[in-house]
Amino acid sequence: MGTLDAGGAALSDRMRVIVIGAGYVGATSATVLAYLGHEVTCVERDPARLRQWRSRTDPLQEPGLEELLRTVDVGFVDRPSDIALADVVVVAVGTPMGPTGMPDLEQIEAAAAEIARHAKDGTIVLMRSTVPVGTCDRLQQGELSRMQVPTGDRKRATPSTTRSTRTGSSRAVRRRPARHSKSCTGRSSMASRNPPVRAGGNRSRSSG
Repeated sequence: MGTLDAGGAALSDRMRVIVIGAGYVGATSATVLAYLGHEVTCVERDPARLRQWRSRTDPLQEPGLEELLRTVDVGFVDRPSDIALADVVVVAVGTPMGPTGMPDLEQIEAAAAEIARHAKDGTIVLMRSTVPVGTCDRLQQGELSRMQVPTGDRKRATPSTTRSTRTGSSRAVRRRPARHSKSCTGRSSMASRNPPVRAGGNRSRSSG
């Protein structure tokens, strides 16, 4: 399995991860993945929040996040310039409701375009934003088609993971790190015994 680091992750399993979006889902996912031993960069577009993240202050006041953040090495940047080096790209941008009552996918489209331009073939793309049914299928068949990864005997791009990163999960990860590693990386959804879900369905909350 390899030598374990302080977070309990096998060094042989260490991945370069880019998280696009530093809201509740993105920032928590980035911090948990860093705690588990991965090399993580998180993208925050807002200059004021970016300064807070870099000073290891949590602008979201997520329970337990600031405490955990101060124990790990997460790089916060204003643009995903390292996408070409990433093994995994996690999309956790906001999808606020538009005037018609449908989610605004502008940030999803921008993230997908950036990934398509810069990511290497075979990069794993995980959709953790709340999106309408069919969004991941459309991205798989369109601009992110070359990001396909083997999953058992089939190939899929943009596996959509369940939204199990919720309030207080920064505290919970210390108790059950393996469970939260699967939640953030999508490893459980990509295992052959549990195929990836094709699209996110819960539209109750924007990722931010």
